[in-house]
Amino acid sequence: MSLTNDDLFIRISHDDERDVSFVTEDENRFFLSVSETIAAGRIHIQRRDELNETAERVRALQKRAAMWWKSHSPDIKAAYLSYRQGRFTFLVIQKGVPLNEKLEQDLIELDIQLAKSLEVRPLSAEVMLLPECDDACIHTFVPKADRRLIPHAVH
Repeated sequence: MSLTNDDLFIRISHDDERDVSFVTEDENRFFLSVSETIAAGRIHIQRRDELNETAERVRALQKRAAMWWKSHSPDIKAAYLSYRQGRFTFLVIQKGVPLNEKLEQDLIELDIQLAKSLEVRPLSAEVMLLPECDDACIHTFVPKADRRLIPHAVH
C-alpha cells in the first residue's frame, strides 16, 4: 500500500471537541484535549527554536574565542571556554608570570565586543586572564570539570 501526503499527517481542527490519545514507546497512554495539544505543540516549537538560537550563539562565541586565541597564540599557554553558574567564561592562561598588559587590554576589548555582539547576546559571557600557573590555581577560578579547551589552544 502506498501512502499519500494525507496519510502522513493527522489533521485536527482547533474547534474539534474530541480528546487526543497518545501512546508512548513503553505503551503509556495519556489524553489531551485538542486545545491542550495545540498549546503543547506551540510550546515545543518555541523551545526548539530557542534551543537552536542558543546553540547558534554558543557556536558564535566559540568561534570568536578561537579566533581571538589564534591571533594572540604566541603569548598564550592555554585557553578554555566554560559554562558555569549561568554564564560562559573565556579563561586565558598567558605565558609567563608578570601580567601581559597588552594581552589584558586586548582581552578587555574582546569582552566589550562580545557584550555588544548581536550574534552572541544575550548569552552572559565574561573573560578572564591569568598569568602562567598550575592546574590547582586554574581550578580556583574554573573547576576542571567545567573547562573546555579551545581547540589548538595549548602551547
